[in-house]
Amino acid sequence: MPRPRGQADQRSGSTRVSSRRERDERARRTERIAIVGVTAVLSLAAVVVLAGLYLTQYRPPRAHVLSAGETDYQAAEVARRTVYESRFGDLQGGIGEAVPETLRVLEEQSILLERAPAVVGAVTDEDVEQWLRVHLGFAPPEEPEADAAADGEADEAADGEADENAEDVPVPEEDPEAEAARFAEALADWLRHVDLPKDEYDLVIAAGILSDRIEDRFREEIGETADQLRLSRIRLADRGGAEDVHALLLGGADFAELAGERSAEAEYASQGGDLGWLPLASLSDIARAAIEDLDPGSISGVVETAPFFDVYFVAEREEARPLDAAQIEALVTRRWDEWMRAQRAIVAVERDLSDGEERWILERVVGSLSGGGGS
Repeated sequence: MPRPRGQADQRSGSTRVSSRRERDERARRTERIAIVGVTAVLSLAAVVVLAGLYLTQYRPPRAHVLSAGETDYQAAEVARRTVYESRFGDLQGGIGEAVPETLRVLEEQSILLERAPAVVGAVTDEDVEQWLRVHLGFAPPEEPEADAAADGEADEAADGEADENAEDVPVPEEDPEAEAARFAEALADWLRHVDLPKDEYDLVIAAGILSDRIEDRFREEIGETADQLRLSRIRLADRGGAEDVHALLLGGADFAELAGERSAEAEYASQGGDLGWLPLASLSDIARAAIEDLDPGSISGVVETAPFFDVYFVAEREEARPLDAAQIEALVTRRWDEWMRAQRAIVAVERDLSDGEERWILERVVGSLSGGGGS
C-alpha cells in the first residue's frame, strides 16, 4: 500500500537502530578480545620473567649439586667453598677444573667426617679451638712425644745453667679475659679473610684433623723398615714387543742393554731400566703379584699395567730394609688412596651438577677472585 507523503518509514528507522546496536556490540566484543589478548600476553611475559629470575637468581644458589653420605650441598655452598679452595686449598687443575675439584674435596671431607672417627676418634670442639689457637699464634704447636721429651731434657739442662748464672725472673701471665678477647678478635679477622661461616670453617678444620690422624696411623703401621727390592724395568707400548724382549732376556740378552734400546721410559732407559730400591707394598697389585715370589737374578713374565706392558728384573732383595722419608710418604699416600676408595664404596656419593649450574658457580668464583673475595 503506498505510503502517504510526509509519513516516516518506521521499519527503516528500526533497522538503522538495530544496525548501530550490532556495530556497537561488535566493537565492544572486539575490545574485550583485545583486552583479553593483551592481558594474556602480559601474563605470559610475566611468567617468562619470573621463570628467568627463578632460573638465574633464585634456583641456582639453592640447586642441589652434591650428596655425600648424609650431607647435601647446594650451588651457593659449592661456589663459596670453591673460592676458598682456589685461594687456600690444593686444587690440582686450573680454574676450569675448580668446580669438579672442589666437589672432590667436599666428597672426601664428608667421607672423613662420617667414617674416620670410628678409626681415629672424634674431633671435639676443643680440638678445633686448639687448632685455631696454634694457627693464629695463641698456642705453640704440639710436638711428637720423642721430640718433646728431648726438648724437655734440653730445656731442663738450659734451665739448670740459667739457675747457676742468674736469678729466676718471673714471666708475667696475661689476664685470661684479655687473652680470650684478643683470640676472639683474631679469629673474627681470620674468618673474614677466609670468607667462610664459622660452622662451615669448623668442618674444614675437623676434616683436616681427621686426615692428619689417619695419615699418622698409616705411618705408625708402615714403620721404619719394609720388604724392598732393587728392580729394573723395560716398559713397552705393545704386548708383542714385550714378549719379544722377554724371549731375548730368557735367551741370555743383557737387561740393561735391551732397556736402553727398547724401553719407552726415557728416564730409566738411560740407566739400564734401574728403578732403584722399592718397597714391595708400593707396587701395583698386578706388579706385586708377578714379582713378590721371585728370587734375586730372576726375570718376571710380561706384566700388563694398562696401557703398558712391563718386564722386570729383580737385582736384589732385603726383607727389612730401612725406609727413607720419601718412601714412607709414598706408602702413606698409597694407603690413603686405598682407604678413601674403600670408604667411597660404603658412603653414597651422588653428583647432580648441570652445565648451567657449573657455569653459575664458576662465574661467581671468578668474580670473587677478581674482586679480592672476602679478604
